Amino acid sequence: MTSSFNEKAEKATIARTERGLTIAGTRITLYDVMDYVTTSFPVVTIGDADRVLNDPDYRDLCVNRILEIVLYIENYMGTRRIFIL
Repeated sequence: MTSSFNEKAEKATIARTERGLTIAGTRITLYDVMDYVTTSFPVVTIGDADRVLNDPDYRDLCVNRILEIVLYIENYMGTRRIFIL
């Protein structure tokens, strides 16, 4: 039986090596991880998908918010998740 990703992530430890702090058993440094985090695109989550379909005012709000995020994406880089409620 293979371990799931979450089980492996829970068991991950940090090791001090000649390269600096790394994820134990890998060559991935914490600096590599932080570079990815600060340059990644955000995940956009819409709070009520049914409401988007049925409420034109809410739909317009969601569209405007998503457009703002897309047009000014450099301001949102590294943000892990953005909720549109």
